[in-house]
Amino acid sequence: MRQLLVSCSSTGPVPLHEGKSALWHLAPVLRWLITEKTYEVSADLVEISEATMKVNAAVDALRTDEDTQNEIRALFA
Repeated sequence: MRQLLVSCSSTGPVPLHEGKSALWHLAPVLRWLITEKTYEVSADLVEISEATMKVNAAVDALRTDEDTQNEIRALFA
């Protein structure tokens, strides 16, 4: 992923974690590969990766304290 980012003049997806190893959500990476690098990616894979990212976000939200959960709910009300 880093090699692809270095070889591209546009800004790529932001990693979730940077350090010795970086970590990205797959969905933004796939969208970037499609739009910026003109890769052919299965629509099913993009759909599954986006659904997985949403599930991960929901699980992360459930792991927070009640006040934070209420703040998250208020953002979408």
